[in-house]
Amino acid sequence: MPKIKNIFTKARMNKDLDERLVPGGEYREAQNISIATSEDSDVGAIENIRGNKKLTTQETTDVGGNFEMATIGSYVDVSNDRIFWFITTYTSATPNADIHTMHRAALNQTKGRMKVVMKEGNNNEEVLASGLYLNFTKTHPITGVNTIGNYLYFTDNYNSPRVIDIDLARNNTSYYVDAQEEKISVAKVAPYLAPMLNKPNTIAVAFNTLVGGSGYSVANDIATTGGTGTGLKVNITAVNAGAVTTVTISDDDIGYGYSVGDVITITGGGGNATITLTAYPNTADGQTLITSNPNSNIGVKSDYMQERFIRFAYRYKYKDGTYSVISPFTQPVFKPLNAGVLKFSPDTAQNATTNEPKVNISSQNVVETGILPIMQNAYDKVIMRIPLPTIDTDFLFTEHQTNSAKVTTVYENDKGLRIKDIEILLKESNGISVKLVDTINIDAAKNEDPKPFSVYTVTPKPGEPRYRQAIEYTYKAKEPFKVLPEKQLIRVSDDVPVRAKAQEIVGNRVVYGNITSGYDIPNDEAGNKGISFFLSSDNKGNVEKGVTSGHFYYNTQTHIFHTVKQRRTYQAGVVLMDVFGRMSPVIPSTYKTDDLSDTHTVIAETDPYNANTGGSWENTFKTYGKALNVDFQDSRIVPGNSTHQHENNPNGWFAWKVVIKQTEQEYYNVYTQHPMNNWSVTAGKTVTTNPNGDNDDQDQVIAGQYNETSKSRSWFTLHGDNINKVPRSVIDIDEFKDGVAGSEVQLYPKVVQINNANASNHFDSKMGVDGQEYIDVISIGDAKSQGLFSISNAKNGPFTNGMREARGLPDRERVYDFLHDAEKNPTVAEIPNLRNEIVNVIGEFTQASDLIVTTDDPLNDRPFGYPRAKDKGLTVFETKPFQSNLDIYYETATCGTVQDLNDQCEVASSGPTNIRITNTTERESYSAALTADFPESFDYTNNSKLEKQIGELTATVDDPTNQGYTISNFQLMSVTNNDETDGADLGKFEIDEEDDITVVKHSAKQSTASAANAVDLTSTGTLVRFKYTELLALSSVGTNLENEASAITSIANTGAGFYKIWFYDNHSTNITNQRQCVVQVDSSHNIVAITNEQAGASGNIDPRFMLKVGHQFAFSNDGSDDYTILLRATQSNNASSLQTITVSVANSNPVGTNANGFIDNHSNYGSGGKGYQVGNITAVNGSANSALNKTGMTAALSGTNASMFDINPSLTDGTFSIRTNNTFTFSGFFGSDNISGKAINVVFTDNGGLTSPTGVSATTFTIFPRVSVAIDGHYLAGAMNDVCTIKYSQPATTYYVKSSTGGGGGADPSQSGGVNAGNIVHTDKLLNNPVAAGTFTVSGLNPRHATSSSGVISASTYNCPIA
Repeated sequence: MPKIKNIFTKARMNKDLDERLVPGGEYREAQNISIATSEDSDVGAIENIRGNKKLTTQETTDVGGNFEMATIGSYVDVSNDRIFWFITTYTSATPNADIHTMHRAALNQTKGRMKVVMKEGNNNEEVLASGLYLNFTKTHPITGVNTIGNYLYFTDNYNSPRVIDIDLARNNTSYYVDAQEEKISVAKVAPYLAPMLNKPNTIAVAFNTLVGGSGYSVANDIATTGGTGTGLKVNITAVNAGAVTTVTISDDDIGYGYSVGDVITITGGGGNATITLTAYPNTADGQTLITSNPNSNIGVKSDYMQERFIRFAYRYKYKDGTYSVISPFTQPVFKPLNAGVLKFSPDTAQNATTNEPKVNISSQNVVETGILPIMQNAYDKVIMRIPLPTIDTDFLFTEHQTNSAKVTTVYENDKGLRIKDIEILLKESNGISVKLVDTINIDAAKNEDPKPFSVYTVTPKPGEPRYRQAIEYTYKAKEPFKVLPEKQLIRVSDDVPVRAKAQEIVGNRVVYGNITSGYDIPNDEAGNKGISFFLSSDNKGNVEKGVTSGHFYYNTQTHIFHTVKQRRTYQAGVVLMDVFGRMSPVIPSTYKTDDLSDTHTVIAETDPYNANTGGSWENTFKTYGKALNVDFQDSRIVPGNSTHQHENNPNGWFAWKVVIKQTEQEYYNVYTQHPMNNWSVTAGKTVTTNPNGDNDDQDQVIAGQYNETSKSRSWFTLHGDNINKVPRSVIDIDEFKDGVAGSEVQLYPKVVQINNANASNHFDSKMGVDGQEYIDVISIGDAKSQGLFSISNAKNGPFTNGMREARGLPDRERVYDFLHDAEKNPTVAEIPNLRNEIVNVIGEFTQASDLIVTTDDPLNDRPFGYPRAKDKGLTVFETKPFQSNLDIYYETATCGTVQDLNDQCEVASSGPTNIRITNTTERESYSAALTADFPESFDYTNNSKLEKQIGELTATVDDPTNQGYTISNFQLMSVTNNDETDGADLGKFEIDEEDDITVVKHSAKQSTASAANAVDLTSTGTLVRFKYTELLALSSVGTNLENEASAITSIANTGAGFYKIWFYDNHSTNITNQRQCVVQVDSSHNIVAITNEQAGASGNIDPRFMLKVGHQFAFSNDGSDDYTILLRATQSNNASSLQTITVSVANSNPVGTNANGFIDNHSNYGSGGKGYQVGNITAVNGSANSALNKTGMTAALSGTNASMFDINPSLTDGTFSIRTNNTFTFSGFFGSDNISGKAINVVFTDNGGLTSPTGVSATTFTIFPRVSVAIDGHYLAGAMNDVCTIKYSQPATTYYVKSSTGGGGGADPSQSGGVNAGNIVHTDKLLNNPVAAGTFTVSGLNPRHATSSSGVISASTYNCPIA
């Protein structure tokens, strides 16, 4: 048969022309064919191809049948014979919105459908993922799809890039169904919290079987004994006749190591009240930071932690092999040995019963070595809880589950986020690398017994705890075994873009293009870009004391010995983070008012910590050290539409953390012996009389002298490593002293010698003072080059028999013993005299006679006339830190979720109102106001509460639903005045919770004194604030105090009777004493009698929040006396408010000191036109500030013949000079009385117009006459010496001889008549210096008289021969 063969070389269908006209090589119509295009002979041949076939059985509309299903993307995986397609019914109404504000299907098409479907070969299609969380929209087709192995990656430029584990989706068909973004995102859920070092808070201490005991009173923080643990304290909140009826235990006082069933005894009272524990937190051994017993079977044998400051972190390793970013690091886990306590006693070691390494804890050892051995880590075991992404019983990730039943200790990892391991990381303070120390396998942990998983709570809102999961890990000083790559250290956030339009696989890596990276920074409530907050500092316990909700740090458990570095300026920023670890840049504060901002300078800490034993909470809220506080000012930090929500905004801001910039970096502590103050090498020499007293004995003359003027310096030895810490300058060389150079280093006296020269503990140390600046190191050189030595040169003359006296100590160069290591000619630093600095270190030597020895000391090879040695007390200088120019913020452990903080801010935004101060300083009436004042005489260094308290702080609680909220604390946020020292003003005031000394407790009226005295005021009584004069009337010093009240009107008048009163006796010898007494009053409440005076009851009368002085003030009579104080009042639900009050320094009366002066009958009282100086009198202006209380005063004289004298204007030291004027005559002032003193009154007036007392209480200056007869003669000391030997060979000297007329003895002498027995011979007109034992003769007369050691003349027994 004939064969027709057509070749369609043009491979083109042509239906435009009539079929008769179709050109060759084209065809009219065809289906399911392909035209071959090869170069071979079959070019143009037709081949059959397979047609399309409908394969899917998926729905075509949404659940309601309203919206059509559409395929928005597909991908053919040829190598695995698979096809994937993406379908949705949803169309977004905001296709151009950012990812935070775009519409989501979960809210806008609740009946929609969206899926990822796969068909492999001829198998049925499989739904890999489905649910509205996919948020597919028809407006944004899938723009990139790839597979790597069994992982399907895809992106649509609307949602974040996603990935599906195909094997997981096939094996666990529900895993990606109605799931969450966190399960499908390419970016992995990141840790947002540091490891938790505190005890679990889900198990509270509980007890029963209260045995009340006897003799107790209401009090807080009462120690206990008994049981298997230690450190438990209780609050006795109610008693009945001395028996305890109600006990509470604060979360911060639970101690550690106790067991259920322990019987705990409450100390105090009769010591017989007990409780029995029924529940106790059950971490491994009751505490989290542990010093283990190295000799026990379970003790830690490694000392890896001992000399390291270690911080811990962690990261998640997921089952797909990916890693999360590293979590925030903890604070350094550190406790100094011996709880940081040094003792003065030499060679002192810790109690041998402790498990800590044994080291020398003597401050003398620190001085000797320059090393502080207690700064080693006592901890060797750390029980930490690693936060896990919480998976509830619906297998959903949530950090804000409020239903406790939904969060259990069963961790559903495989149905959650599928974490394989948790890697425990650490970083040493002096290292830059992050090291891997251990790995926790989650699946293996599920098989442990007991299981390490736990549940903890956070409570940002009162009564609304959020339940979260953690896993416990115990670190036992294990050395790291791996260092993470450097890129992991700098990987602070995940680099997966927020959105991506393009996606491709390059070298087995996923690459994204046309990306959106990061989110917009939120606005504050005022519309400014950023977050409204300010930075401050306070005692680190203040933010948690008495607060039941909010962000807790558990300082008493984890940070007992930590404190923020003082005298540093900090700038805070906030970093926001989404749930996947993508971070914002550092967000500064928009709050810039009231002297507050995101920048804050921490002033010097001057409070001692030695009374704060064990870091326990005090009523004053104080633990060791201070902390920075960040106060958020809006009712949220991130708007709700930008906050993370699992369904509605999975890319919203999820977490926050505080970062800190602090440019003052490296510094050194210089440990040295207390410096020698008040010594000058330029002011002159020191001359000391030879103690042998013979005429031929030579005095000791040494270089330098005790001197308190500007010429004086402080000196201390540099030895050991201190020489490197304070190096010599290579530029500033002393041209006149070989080996002496300056130094570029500046020092701050941080710990100094106490000012208690007469006490046996003058070697002790104290904190420095606020306001002290860095001081220059003037010079450095060895002691001899500095001029701190002398050659002993005092020779002893012969005895009277001509023999030379023996010299016990050889003549040689001796470096002064007030320097450490003096025998070694040590390197010595010269600094300005600390006595003249603000720190005002006086030391044990207050005058030359305290310092210079007067007899040889062979034991110490110290000749007479040389300075004695100082005690080896410890002074610590801090070198000025290096100033970094790098603009770097450092991560802190202060972090949390945005929703928690938003909720806390919302609660805090409705805080206390009516914040006021009730002025309590010497008042006769009291009212709450926004102003208060206090006298400049208040002295915070005095133990008297009377001289510290300004007033009580009060506020009205915001509690509209009657939840029982209380005011938990007050804080000082800022203090300013107009003296340009605002940065240092914060430390001038403080707030303590203590008894208000104006508040007393009194009984009901009783009919007899004995009945009143029998009342137990610890369990009953009425609180009332007494007037100042009423408190004076109760004083134990009697009833003669000026201005005291004669009646008790503050107690409601119910007629005559007896009241027992419990009060603070602020005018007793010990003015901090509490006292009790019985007061009898008549029907008008006039005081009839005060009886039954006795000690106060134990405990507090009624603690209140008291504003106190923390500084010594001086009244200036200008605007600088007014201090504007910004207070924060916080209530127990953590709601807080700010309020500004004004506190002013009030003027106090100046006070003069009675003084004496002397006038002789020989002087020219008008000499030089200035008059004769009779003497000086001193006064202070009323200020407690010793540096400022001697200025700004004038003075006037009054009294009989006071007009004969003038008083000069005040000198800078508060000294007034009294001189005669031209109206003075000796006889006119003294009359015929040549012996008795005559007093004139001195009245001082200060800069505010107040005067010192007048009248009978006036300051007096008593002037005594000095009447004598001037006699020319000769005197020779020494009872064996004869004055006659010099009578004619040496000129005569004028002596002043006092007879009975001038208060001496014997008849009046004269030049012609000579002296008489009983007369007293003096060398000066004021008769202050009598001659010693010797002989005396009058010029022109022959009799020789013997003189006693007090200058008294004896009758003549011998006449000098005539020359």
